[in-house]
Amino acid sequence: MLRDAGCVEEQLRAAAPDGVDVVIDQVGGDQLKAAVAVARSGVRVALIGALAGQLGDAPAIGIGSMALITRSITLRGATS
Repeated sequence: MLRDAGCVEEQLRAAAPDGVDVVIDQVGGDQLKAAVAVARSGVRVALIGALAGQLGDAPAIGIGSMALITRSITLRGATS
């Protein structure tokens, strides 16, 4: 993905027309929401440093629960 090259979700859909199989995220926010929107059913998402958002060092990550449940998406946390 290229910063300032347009909608992140559209860039992902163009790069992975069949959907994303694995997501490793250190950013959160709109980039993570776009990756979840484009993710295939059963995708695995690794959240690196997500705890920082809970501790106040970074913005909290907001992902719609319904997308996770209906598409069997697995979230895993990891420390950076």
